[in-house]
Amino acid sequence: MTTYIVLIRAIGPETHAVMSMPALSARCVEAGLEDTNVCGATGNLVVRAKLQETTVQRRVQSVIASFGLDKPVFVWRRERLLSVLAANPMPEAAIARPSQLIVMTFGAARDLIGREALSSQTDTERFAWVGDDLVVDYVHGVARPKLPPQRIEARLKTKGTFRNWNTLTKLAALATASLPRQSVRPD
Repeated sequence: MTTYIVLIRAIGPETHAVMSMPALSARCVEAGLEDTNVCGATGNLVVRAKLQETTVQRRVQSVIASFGLDKPVFVWRRERLLSVLAANPMPEAAIARPSQLIVMTFGAARDLIGREALSSQTDTERFAWVGDDLVVDYVHGVARPKLPPQRIEARLKTKGTFRNWNTLTKLAALATASLPRQSVRPD
């Protein structure tokens, strides 16, 4: 049994009208994903399955489509999440402002155009790569950064999704627990 972290892009109030997180979880179980746990209300799941990562991604994508939605799905093995958290290239930000420290993932994109341009810092953001995932510290908050996630995607010429450090640590706790189905609300 493999534990996967499923991150669905752009889940918010407009999607909740047609797809609640409990309904998403139930349909994922119907699709053959076992022990499905929801973390928050923004499209975060921890699932266990005897399936390959690409199969999990396709099944969750199909479940989302069954609600009439077209939202990209990004899947990590538990080990990938744990390695990003362990690498923690900005430990002071993780302690002082975990809601302003985000990790962006771009799925299977390996040779991202413009990656080298996002390897240092500006006066409002600091960047560090952990494997294929970009860690961004929004030093002065996430409200009005010079490079919000959408501009980062434009520079890299690919779509992704992001989660803050608080959410990722809660997902890691769910992914490492052997508890029955539960729901955890991120900060």
